[in-house]
Parts: sequence; structure tokens; C-alpha cells
Amino acid sequence: MLALAGLQYWALVLGQVVGQMLLTVVVLSWVPPRFAWPRLTALREVLTFSRAILVGRLAWYVQTRSDVAVIGTLLGGPALGIYSMADSLARLPVEKIGALLSQVTPAFMATHQGDRDALKRLTLTLTETLALSMLPIAAGMLLLAPACVGPLLGSRWLDIIAPLQVLAFAATVDAVGAVFFRFSS
Repeated sequence: MLALAGLQYWALVLGQVVGQMLLTVVVLSWVPPRFAWPRLTALREVLTFSRAILVGRLAWYVQTRSDVAVIGTLLGGPALGIYSMADSLARLPVEKIGALLSQVTPAFMATHQGDRDALKRLTLTLTETLALSMLPIAAGMLLLAPACVGPLLGSRWLDIIAPLQVLAFAATVDAVGAVFFRFSS
């Protein structure tokens, strides 16, 4: 009906919203909910834990994205675009290999959770594996960036070569250091 009334693409949006509203009204009229005021004493532990998680996540976000704020503020938009592109390309191998390891590692750690020496060996093995797989990739980016950026991305991206070379090694060091942050405690 909304499409026939001439609302074009808004018919899709309003159709979804109106449909969900009607469904909610029907469900609430069929089974009226019993609302209760929450007791703060019962929620104190949950709210304290949630606050700690929220503060931790917020601190992590500020720590990981402060470089973007500083570069954008001090150097402007074009420099931020170059930095962001170089950072994305430099972190791509780390993210792919890290995603693979993060799927497998918890199972290995869980099987040896009672044996501190085995956990130390696994952490060392994980660190060595990550370093031995990432350092050659970072070296390849360092050596091949001048020859590959232009043909692969175009001449307008030539300014990312130097940041890409530096950030490739920074991402590798960051990935290896993250192993100790996650698993050493």
C-alpha cells in the first residue's frame, strides 16, 4: 500500500517498521508482560563487572585509535588517508594469521590449563610460530613496497610506501607482543 501511495523506497523502510510495531502490539496484547522494578542490590555485582568491562573496552579503543586522532588533527585529512591505507595493508597479514591462530590456540591452552610449564611452552611455540611467519612477510613488504604499490594500487598511492614499510614491522611486533598480553597471565 505504501508503494502504491508513491513513497518509493520509503515503502520498504516503513513497511518493516510498521510490521514490527504491529507484531509487538499483537504479542503484548496476547501475553501482557509483568513489569517489575529492578532491585539495585541484586544488580550491584553485575553493574560493577559491567563498569569494569566498559572502562577496559573504552581504554582499549582509545589506545588503539589514538594514532588516527593525532594524525588527523595534526596533519589533516590527506595524511590520515595515507596513514589509514598503509596501516590497513600492513595489518592485513597479521589479521589473517592472527585469526587462524586465535581459532586454534584456546583449545590447546585449555587442554594444558593445569600445567604451567606446558602453558609456557605453548606460549613460546605460539610466539615463535607467529614471529617466523610474520617477519618474512614484513620483510617482503619492506623490500617490495616500492616496486609493487604503483602497479597494484596506482600512482596516487605512492605516498603510502614509507608508512607501509614502517607499519609492516610495527604490526608484526604488535602481533607478537599481543601473545604475551593474552596468554602470559
